[in-house]
Amino acid sequence: MTKTQMLLDKEGPEMEPSLSYFRWDYVGRHIILSILSGTAVFFLAVLLVSLDDLEAMISSIDFSNVGESLKTLENRYLIFMVIYLAITFVVYTIRYGRGKKKLKKYYAALSQVEKLYQEEENRQKPTGGMEE
Repeated sequence: MTKTQMLLDKEGPEMEPSLSYFRWDYVGRHIILSILSGTAVFFLAVLLVSLDDLEAMISSIDFSNVGESLKTLENRYLIFMVIYLAITFVVYTIRYGRGKKKLKKYYAALSQVEKLYQEEENRQKPTGGMEE
């Protein structure tokens, strides 16, 4: 029993997604969170780069190229998000798989403990002989 408790204490947090979610629910949840965080990070980076060179940017504003600049920004955003979401997909799919393997290991340990308890219980039962 101590072995199973040690396994649960050590690897329990990694096994939790395998217990609580189906694979695609778990991965999908993290992809949605990555869409939100990736969008925030991208636009924060654009803001910081813009603020860094704000004076030069203001002096060189040409309203005839605004549409082209926005199209370039949109393309960079889409490329960034595709790469970011692909990485998210791979990472959380691997994490779920590892948790599933550890969960199988935990269930195997529980099965061994259950067999030991059953064997002990069978040994403690009276054999049916007459007692005097």
